[in-house]
Amino acid sequence: MKNILIFLFSLIFIIFPFSVSFAQIIQFPNPLNATSVEELIENIIDFITWFVIILAPLIALVGAFYIMTSAGNPQQVDKGKKAIFYAAIALIVVLFARGLIGLIKMVLAGK
Repeated sequence: MKNILIFLFSLIFIIFPFSVSFAQIIQFPNPLNATSVEELIENIIDFITWFVIILAPLIALVGAFYIMTSAGNPQQVDKGKKAIFYAAIALIVVLFARGLIGLIKMVLAGK
């Protein structure tokens, strides 16, 4: 058994250098679709903006569902009101931040 293992390891070390010399270069496509740091940050901001734009109305719907199914339970009503309030605040903050970023870019670019 020991002789077979030694033979296999020696065979691997003999064949391995030849297989490496014939290896091809592997290139991976850029999954970020950004060629600079500025583009990367802009892509991240776009993702966060669209994520909040999609998620905020869903959270507001969940809050409305809590209110509709509260059956007079004031804690459930408060929970629903808070969900709607925080969803609206998140949407407003993201939209104002997006506008502020555009304004800063415009001022710094001098356009």
